[in-house]
Order: sequence, then C-alpha cells, then structure tokens
Amino acid sequence: MFRPKQWIWGLPPLALLVLLAIAFTEAPVTADVGKRSALNWLAKGSTGQGRGDRPRYQDDGQAESLEAQALAARAAAEVAGARLVDNATSIIAVRQPYLWTADKAGEVITLTGVVPSEASRGQIIAQARRLTGGAEVVDRLELARGAPDGFADATALLLRELGRLEQGRAALSDLKISLQGTANTTEVISSVSQAIGAPPAGFSVAEITIRPPRATPYLFEAERDPSGLALSGHVPNEATRASVLAMARQVLPGVAITDRMTLAEGAPSGYEAMTGFALAQLGRLSAGRVSLRDGALALRGAAPDGATYAAVTRAVRSGLPAVLSSATATITAPVIAPYRFSVIRQGDTIAVGGFIPDENVRADVLAAIRAAAPTLTIADRAEIGLGAPQGFQPMAAFVAGQAARLDPASALLADTALTIQGRAGTFAVLDAVTAMLRQPPTGLTVARIDLVPPTVRPFTWAARLDGADVVLEGHVPSTGVRDQVLARARSIASNAKVVDRMRVAEGASADFAAAALFGLGQLQRLKDGAVSLSDGSFAITGTGRDTVGAAEVAAAASGPQGLPRSARIVQNDVVATILSARPFLLNIIRTAQGVTLDGFAASEADKTALVEAARATLPGVTVTDKIRVAEGQPADMDWVAAGRFALMQVARLRQGSARYQDQAFTIEGDAIDRPGFVAANQAVRTEPFPNGGRLAGVDIRPPVVSPYPWFVQKTESGVLLQGFVPSNTLRQANREAAERIFAPLAVRDSQELAAGAPDGFAQVALFAMAQVARLAEGRASILDRTLRVAGRASSEAVANDIRGQLPPAGPEGFATHHELIGPVAPPAGLAPAPSSNPCAVQIREILTTGSVAFRPDSDAIRPDSLAVLTRIARSLGQCPAAAFIVEGHTDDTGSAERNLDLSQARALSVVKYLIRRGVPAARLTAQGFGQTRPVVPNDSAANRAKNRRIDFVVRP
Repeated sequence: MFRPKQWIWGLPPLALLVLLAIAFTEAPVTADVGKRSALNWLAKGSTGQGRGDRPRYQDDGQAESLEAQALAARAAAEVAGARLVDNATSIIAVRQPYLWTADKAGEVITLTGVVPSEASRGQIIAQARRLTGGAEVVDRLELARGAPDGFADATALLLRELGRLEQGRAALSDLKISLQGTANTTEVISSVSQAIGAPPAGFSVAEITIRPPRATPYLFEAERDPSGLALSGHVPNEATRASVLAMARQVLPGVAITDRMTLAEGAPSGYEAMTGFALAQLGRLSAGRVSLRDGALALRGAAPDGATYAAVTRAVRSGLPAVLSSATATITAPVIAPYRFSVIRQGDTIAVGGFIPDENVRADVLAAIRAAAPTLTIADRAEIGLGAPQGFQPMAAFVAGQAARLDPASALLADTALTIQGRAGTFAVLDAVTAMLRQPPTGLTVARIDLVPPTVRPFTWAARLDGADVVLEGHVPSTGVRDQVLARARSIASNAKVVDRMRVAEGASADFAAAALFGLGQLQRLKDGAVSLSDGSFAITGTGRDTVGAAEVAAAASGPQGLPRSARIVQNDVVATILSARPFLLNIIRTAQGVTLDGFAASEADKTALVEAARATLPGVTVTDKIRVAEGQPADMDWVAAGRFALMQVARLRQGSARYQDQAFTIEGDAIDRPGFVAANQAVRTEPFPNGGRLAGVDIRPPVVSPYPWFVQKTESGVLLQGFVPSNTLRQANREAAERIFAPLAVRDSQELAAGAPDGFAQVALFAMAQVARLAEGRASILDRTLRVAGRASSEAVANDIRGQLPPAGPEGFATHHELIGPVAPPAGLAPAPSSNPCAVQIREILTTGSVAFRPDSDAIRPDSLAVLTRIARSLGQCPAAAFIVEGHTDDTGSAERNLDLSQARALSVVKYLIRRGVPAARLTAQGFGQTRPVVPNDSAANRAKNRRIDFVVRP
C-alpha cells in the first residue's frame, strides 16, 4: 500500500547518508582510478602519470610514439570509474644523430647518451653488469626517439667486446660503431677487432683502436727453478715476445718455459738487448731470478761452480750493455772444502788448476809463473770458488813460482798444506827451490817435498880423513843412500865429526851404494887417506892401520862383502902401519843371542880379564870376543875396571849396548825390570864417574808393564795423576794439560815411566782428563785398552753428554765404561723448562766447558779446540733436521774491517771442520760479525777474550 506520509520522512536521513558516503569515498576512489590508469598506461608503452578528478581523468607524461600516445589514452578510458579522459601526454624527442656511449675505467662502466625506451635501458644496464662480473654501472642515459634498427644488437656487441678490454670506450652514432681501449694480449686485441669488424646488419665500423696499456715502470722478470723457467712482465709487441722466447730457449735448451708476459707500451730503448743480457746471465745459474725495472737490472741466484760465479759477477759488474742504467747481483758460489789448487808443468807447458777465490789471485799466480819462466805456455784452468784459507793469495803465487822452476813439476795446495814434486835442471834451481820451501809464506805448511835432483856425468863421490874427521864429497843417488853413507861414516868417526858435502843427483850406477860403503869400510882401516868413485872406477890412497896395506885392500875387494862387480879398482896406494887405536874403544852389545865384546885392550891379559868378567857377570849367556890388542889406551883410566862397570849395567838390560870411546861412556837399551831400570840409571849418573870415565850419553828405556794402568782423579782438594807413562815427554805433557784443564785446582803428579803403553794412550789420557774435568768429582782410569769414567756430574745434561762421549767403542778404539750420577733431583714441580732445541742446549753446555780458539790474528783453529768441535759435530749428528748459523765474533783490537773479515774467516774454518766431521754443508751457514756484538765491554784483556768467540744459533 502506498503511504507517502509514512516513508517520506525517511528520505532526508537517506539523502544525508548518501552525501556523507560520497564525501568520504571520493578521494580514495579517485586515487585508485589514477593508479590503475597509470599502470594500464605504462603497460601500453608510455611514460608519465594519470590524475583522476571525480568523473574527469587527466593523462600527462611522454610517449615513445604517436601510437603509444593514443594507446595510453585508450588505456586510461578503459579504467573503471573514469568517465572523462583529458590526454595531456607528449611524444619523446627525436635525437639526430642518435648517440650512445659506454666507458670502462677499472671496475666501473659509465653509460651516456640516449636509448629508445626504458626496456632498452634495463637491458643495457643488465648486460653491462653481467659482462663485467657485477661491476658498478653509472646510468646517465636519456630517452629519445630516432634509434636505428638493430640498436639493441649493436649496443650488445659493443658492451660484450668492451668487457674484454682493460679499459676503453664503445660508441654508437646512428649506424656507425666505434671501439677504443687497451688489452693485455694480442689474442684479445685480434679477437675484439674481428668481432667489431662484423657489426649487425646495416651498421658500419667508424673506428677500432685497441692498444696495449702503458706500463710505468716497465717490468720484466725471469725465474728459474727445478720446474723450469717462468717469464713475466711486459713486452711491447708480439715480435718482441717471440724474440724473448727464442733467446730463453737458446740459453736454456730443453727447459720448460712458462710465458706470463703481457703486452704493454712504454718499453725502454734497447729492451730486447736488456732481456737478452738478463736471460744470458740467468741461464748460467743453477737457480735464480732476474728482473728489469725500466733500465735497472737485479739478479740473484746460485752459481753451480766457481767459474760461473766469476763470469756472472764480472758480466754484471763490468760487462753491462749500454742500454742498462744500473745492475745489482747477489750470487752465491759453492764453498770448496778442502780447498785445492794445483800447478803442473810438463816441458814448455804449465797448467794451473783447482780453485782460486778471485781474479786478483789469478793475476798474481800468472805473474809469478811468468817471472820464474817467461817462455812457458800457460794453460789456465783454475776456477773461482769460495772457501779459500786466509792468506791464500801469497800462498798460491808462491806455489806457482816454485813449480814453474821445475820440469816436470806437480804442486798441490790442499787448504794450507803443500805437496810438491818435480825435477830440478840444475843444482842452482834445486838449491833455490829448496831454500824457498824452507821459508814458505805465513800459514803455508809444506807437507811433502819430493824434488828430483839433476843428472851428472861422470857420477863422482869421495871420502877422505881430515885428522879424525871424515869428509864426504861428490854425489849420491838418493837421501836414503846418503843416510846409509853418513851412518857408516859416523861409525868410522865415532869420536870426531863427519863433514857432509854430498849432493843428491841422478846418474849413479845400480851398485853405487855397495861400492861407497865398501870404500868407507876400507877408509876405516886407514890412519889417513881417501877413497873415491867415478862411475865404476874405484881409487884408494893412504896409510893403513895395524898391518893393513894394499894387499889387504885388494883381498877385501874380492871377498864376499867386497867391491861390486860393476866397479873396478883403478888405484890402490895403501901403506901398512903398526896398529894404534885412536880413539880407544870398547863396545859391549847384548842381544837375545848373547853378548859381544868389541874394541881394544892394551894387552892380552886385559883382553882375557874382560872376557872372563863378561862370563862371570852374565852366567849362561854366550860371550863373543872381538877385542883386539892395540896402543892408545887413555893413560888415566883403569880399562878393565871400566869394562866390568859397563858389564854390570848391561846385565840389567834385556837388550842394549854400553860403549867406551876413550873416557866417554854411553849406554842404551831396554831394562829387564823396574829395579834394574832404577839401579842402572842411578849407577851411570853417579858423580864422579867411576874408573876415570865420563858419562857422554844414556838412554835406558823402562821395562814393559802389563797390564798397563793409569788414572786421573778429581776431588775438592785437587787432582791426582798416577800410574805409568811411556816417556818423560808424555809425563810432562799430561801434567801441563791437567794444570790447564783443572785450573785452579792443584795437580799432584805421581806418574812413573814404563814401556807397554797401548796405541793411542796419549790421546785417550787427554780425553779422560777432559771428561773428568767436567765432573764435580770423579775418576778416569786406563787399564791396557779399557777406559772407565766414574763420578758425579754437576747436571744431568753434563752426565748425559759425557755418557754420549763414551760409546762402547770409544776414542782410539778403546773399550769404555762409565758409572756417572747426576746432581740431586730438584723438588717436585721445579723441573727445568725443556729446551726448544736439544742440539742447541748440548752445544751451549759443551761451550761452557771448553771454547773454540784460534791462533792469534788467524783463522787457524788451535789443536786444543778440536776436541770441542768434535763433540759439537757429534751433537749436531743427533739433530739431523736442525740447521745452524756459525757466528764469528772478535774484540775491538784492530780495524773494524779487518775484524769483520777475520770473524768471517774463523766462522768458515769452523764450518769446514764440521763438514769434514760429517755434518752436511746444507745445515751450516758461516757469518762473521766482527766487533759489532760484544757480550761484555772491551775494557780488559779478560773481557776481550770473552768477546773473541764462536756462537751457534739455530737457523729458522
């Protein structure tokens, strides 16, 4: 039912609600319409924004084309809620020419110019990031119409190739593309140029310019190691690369070569000459590295031998090509041990070999040869090598000069020991060389001389009596024959002197010695006279003793011990005389076969008395009588009593002899036992000497003791030496060594003389004292060939070290035993901290009980320091993985430069000794510090001694 009056009152509230709804929803609805319109517009290919104002909608912005503008309007009208569309958009401007660029600098790409659309912009930016590995992209692109067909392909090509360059610019101008930049390799330059040279259809190439980068500084480096040769740095072009590789293959044929060189501009003038010189020097080394920085060369490495070391060093120091501005070289050469140098002459050629430390020494050696023998042809084969002993330069020149005088000659210098052999052409040369070898340069030891004398024709020799003296003249074939002749002559002139004027020479007959000794035997039978040989001709003149005359000489010459068949008597003028003994002799000789009496007696009665005294004094011993009756007995002597006295002393000998020559009495031999040894020595040393005689010489040797005991004992109160030693010389040496080793403790010497000491006794006794000296208290004993050491050490380390010095087969082959205890153990928790290197600890301990000392101002190690170094060598053998620096130090006496050289030489001497003792050379490095690292001030002699030292430092 229609009832207006009832519902009309509801219209005003309803209208109010509608108005309120419109008011509150108009703004969001308008905004939503605008947003959807803009999205639809963008979807149609335009840029800009839309604004809704109630039933009206307005579009503004830029469209890429007229079609895009119309499409945007339709898109706005299609939006729900829009009733009226106001199209205020504009068209993107047209750019002519259409320009686009991309610049690459480091890791940044900058894009400038124009692109046809936002989609194109996004594609270009994404490609730039992708091709450059996520590099930073700076976007300065603008929108513009007019892009040529294929724009996207062209920019994609340019970006791709630009990404392969180190730096550069890619550009597009309408249908022309260009690319400029730098690349490190020819392959990249060629590949990029080829790709740009084939642009997309319709495009052409305006410019392609790709160069290597400019390098500052301009570098080249070659490194050689066991794996091959690696080349790096810069080359200006491929031709130079090929040249460098060719030079490398020529220098090191068959070696693997790794080429890491890159192209770069900026090469200095003469670059190929530089690299060729650098590779040539590197090729001589066993390993190393050479580098060029612009025109400066740096070379370091190891030379395989001394000659290479010298050649490379000389080339770098004085043979640089003009294109190089400077050069430095750090080359190591092998250390030669032992250091050998030789000179060998054969005819008109003399060869120099072995090692020399530098060219200055070579020059001195060659000068010495030319001075001695100017016409010789010299074959110089000496190589450069490190490790020459101190003073080597004058030694080598000296050796060369002496060898040049001989022909043939062979001289070898091993470290400082010289062995020389050769033949002298004249006695003047022989005398000159011999005199020089007696006064060698400082530090040189002449170990062996074997000089062959000149040859003489005819070969002459003579012996004559000059009063009681024997004068020997002429030639002998060898020193051995000379010694035989002298010994025989001395037996003739027992109470006078022998004048030796003989010269050793070549040219003697094989029977010369027998002929000369026969001649001396006949000369002994003369009171005055002479014998001589000229080749095989024998002559004798003079007055015979007793009844000896020419007939007796002739008979002797034809007898069993007579003149050799190769010789003949050409003169025999000997006149016999009555026997008169001068000197008057009595020889009593005891051997295992019996006793022989020889010499003279004044009468037959005296002779019989002497023989009977011998039988009575030596019952059961065979007595041989060779006594002759003669005049000449000393007037003030009781000859028979003197003989009995001599027989009493001979009876105390196991073997030996007693001799009277006039009043002079001599005795020598081995005592039967210790009481006899003491009694005989006391008897002959009694003053005054009995029976009118006088003591001329005594050499009574002690008896043989077995077993042979000796010991050294150390206590708080002092040191005791006791037991037997074989000589007074060794007894004194032991005492002096003990006083030095055990100072300041007092040394009591109770050693006695006795024969029977085992081989090596002296060395083992010295070794035993050195070990006991390291104990707080203890004893070392020797019994035959067994050494025992017992006692208490000041530390367990010392005890262990001594035990290490006493293996079962000890020094000189002696068996060893030890009973050593260490100090009282410290309380729990107070054990000493372990050392990081056991060898270093042991060496420090060794150096606290001994030192490495040298002769003054020399690198020669003192003999008493060799035992310390031997112990250090053993210690190093226990840590084969550890390497050490052997440091040499001096005090401040002398110049700093001299001290530095001396400390280096001393450290090197220690290294060479340790190498000879079996320590590998690779584990040792010698380094001298001179006076730069004192441990105490150099203000006293004691402190200077502390600063002169050798230290061992673990090498990292």
